[in-house]
Amino acid sequence: MLLLALSFFSLGADMRGCEGMEGDSPFELEEGNPFDGIVNGEETNYESFTGVIGLYYSLGTSGAMCTGTLIDPRVILTAGHCVYGPSDGIDATANPGNLIILGGPDLTDQANVIYYPDVEEVVKHPDWGGQITMTSIDLAMIKLKEPLTTTEMYRVRENDDFDTGTTGKIVGYGLSSSADQNSSGIHRMGDTQVQGKLEHYINLGDPAGTCQGDSGGPFFTMVDGYWQVTGVTSLGLYGGECNPNDGSVDVNVAMKRGWVDDVMNDFVGYGLADVPHDDGTDTDTDADGGVSTDAGAGVSSPDDGCGCSLTGGSAHAASVLTTIFS
Repeated sequence: MLLLALSFFSLGADMRGCEGMEGDSPFELEEGNPFDGIVNGEETNYESFTGVIGLYYSLGTSGAMCTGTLIDPRVILTAGHCVYGPSDGIDATANPGNLIILGGPDLTDQANVIYYPDVEEVVKHPDWGGQITMTSIDLAMIKLKEPLTTTEMYRVRENDDFDTGTTGKIVGYGLSSSADQNSSGIHRMGDTQVQGKLEHYINLGDPAGTCQGDSGGPFFTMVDGYWQVTGVTSLGLYGGECNPNDGSVDVNVAMKRGWVDDVMNDFVGYGLADVPHDDGTDTDTDADGGVSTDAGAGVSSPDDGCGCSLTGGSAHAASVLTTIFS
């Protein structure tokens, strides 16, 4: 089924997020343009997987929302279409200042949104040109101006050695049901499993799946006791029905780890192997050692005072989001 569905992207696939949104809030939707999230998931209260954060690309009085994953104190992994979609007016590679990094349990609760450091640079995969095809690689990476040390960060899986039936977690912001458009912006997670693999794609579902708004978010699998990024949410099959049992499609990051490592070196001067993880096994000191958590337990709490302030954030982000939310 995956082979057939992926062969007809142009007929039935929907991009998992970064939908254009109009109105006073990035979660106030255009009629007929659903912004859905983890289906059959549960709220985390931002106490689990805190390194999975929100990305908002500002277009002035409108914008687009996605999800990303912190893989270094200054580096976020996400989907290419979250940062580069010319047909939607999105180009964070040329305009990194338009991309705002957010966190918290509920992004519609303006008083408690966490504004993270400004974006310095955005790089999309060279094989991402703005359209999904069998050969396009829907990946991108974001460099922050300052290290983010109040959340978890995660390893990227090294080997493509998992099969159909492998279980894991998906995390993202969005609706819990396409029928409830007032539940978007909530940090949610869900249990899922690999339904199939084709080329550099992974088909996920059962019992939870992704939908519009989860783009760029992670599919985690457990490796040696740690949650590791194995997939990046890219698209959905079956015309946007968001079936939690099948049809959630991720890019297989393990197959593209070399590119991620190269960009990491360009960004911060060291690769994935030298990213500090506070689990007692790392000896490298060239990266920021201030990171207090790893992905081992999948649970962390932001430092006191971070959740309701601009700690580590920017006045620019506050100004833009205040305009959008108010």
